[in-house]
Amino acid sequence: MKPRYLPVKGRDGLYRDSLSGAIVNKNTSEFEKYVANRDKMISDKQRIDNLEDKVDNLSSDISDIKNLLQSFVNNNK
Repeated sequence: MKPRYLPVKGRDGLYRDSLSGAIVNKNTSEFEKYVANRDKMISDKQRIDNLEDKVDNLSSDISDIKNLLQSFVNNNK
């Protein structure tokens, strides 16, 4: 009987599933590194998106303050 997972030549930890033809990574430490890196990238993207939102809000607030000051100056002439 043919084994289900056959090693991929020249690629440690990678195996071909003889039933589906899929490549399977059985190197758990590499997979864990991948998941940690992916999670960090997602976290970094969320942080950047949050900072961009804050900058947009500050920009809008500054524009509102500028308009209020301009209105105040114009009304006191």
